[in-house]
Amino acid sequence: MPAVRTYYHSSSVNKWLSRYRNSVQADYLYKPQDKIRCIELKRIFDKFDSDNSNTLELAEFYDMFKENYLDSILVNVDKEYKE
Repeated sequence: MPAVRTYYHSSSVNKWLSRYRNSVQADYLYKPQDKIRCIELKRIFDKFDSDNSNTLELAEFYDMFKENYLDSILVNVDKEYKE
């Protein structure tokens, strides 16, 4: 089922709701596509958080980059640390 935007996801309503962030349900504060992205990111994070610490150790972080074909970024990071 595709994500559906409602009246509550308009920018003017969302701006008003954001002022009361602590008392408003998250469903009204975030657009459907943003909620989907958060779920995807959480799934990826959980996949690499092997010790379930809710943090990524350097090795886990490195594995995440490597598996997602971001090796070129890692090479640049390695160069920066060696200098």
